[in-house]
Order: sequence, then C-alpha cells, then structure tokens
Amino acid sequence: MILVYTGSGKGKTCACVGQTVRALGQGFDVAFAQFMKRDGQAGEQRMLSRWLGSRFLAGGAGFLRPGADRTPHREAALRVLSEHPCEGRRIAVLGDMLELGEDSMTEHMDVIRRAVATGADLICLVGSEFGKALKEDGHGEIMHFRTSADLAEWLGKHKITGYNVLIKGSRGTKMEKIIEKL
Repeated sequence: MILVYTGSGKGKTCACVGQTVRALGQGFDVAFAQFMKRDGQAGEQRMLSRWLGSRFLAGGAGFLRPGADRTPHREAALRVLSEHPCEGRRIAVLGDMLELGEDSMTEHMDVIRRAVATGADLICLVGSEFGKALKEDGHGEIMHFRTSADLAEWLGKHKITGYNVLIKGSRGTKMEKIIEKL
C-alpha cells in the first residue's frame, strides 16, 4: 500500500506519522520518506529514524518558499533516487513543472539530463513541456506520455513490481493518477 499526502495547509505529516504508528502496531513493514524536509529539520524525524532505521528518509532541501530557487529541491529529489540504498530497479516519473514561465524549456532540459545521470532504469516523463524539451534535447531511452492519465493507462497494462519509484511534478500534472496504478 502506498499513501501519499499532498496539498496546502497543515496536517499532512501528522496524518502520515499516525498511519505509520498504526501500521507498525499491526506488524506491517513500513517505509517513510519526506521529500521536502531535510534531515534534522523536524521533531518527528528522530523517532521515525529510531523506529524505521534505513527505511526512513528525509531527503529534501528544506521547505520551498514562494519565489525561491527550485533547483536545489529538484536536485535533492533526484539525489534520493540515485543515492538512497534500495533493492530493485529505480524509476523516475517526472511531470511537467508548470511554474517555470519563460525558463521552462531550459529547466525541463536540465531535469532530463539530471534524471539520466541518476542511472535510473526507467525514466517516464509526463506533459507537453517535457515533450518539447525531449524534441530539443533528444533522449531516445526515455518514455514520454502526454498526460498522467496516459501513463496510468500504460501502467495498467505493464505491471511494475519490485521497483523504487520517484514521482515528482507540479500539482497541475495530476501525478496522483500514477500512484493509483503502482
């Protein structure tokens, strides 16, 4: 089971920690990852690290503030995929970054290059901005899907098991449709 909490406002971490405690109490194997918070940034991290050991990860670059440079945050997410010890193959599923404006082409091309550099076994890109960047930069080994619904349909036909998956994209790309198919 994969649970993902997103959105603005408070309560996401509390909900996740609560579900973790419940699952541990029932004897489930649990992994917990924080992709926005950096290690040592929040109080719950000490307990989660003690309970889960290497199955806890805080791999972010800290909170993303409005107007802040997003590059360190994208780099931190891709670093989690490439450096965190895991069993199985690695997949990067990256959705369009809709907030970039005039820098969109350059930034999407940079993310493609960084994703390839992670050594991921499979890279799936979602959205028209990544589609334009792929045409410009040309990486044949990458799969591109016009929408998250298209990728979700493909995942429904091609079962992905035993993979470590990073999913990242703007809320407008509706990446939650992909999570439902994993």
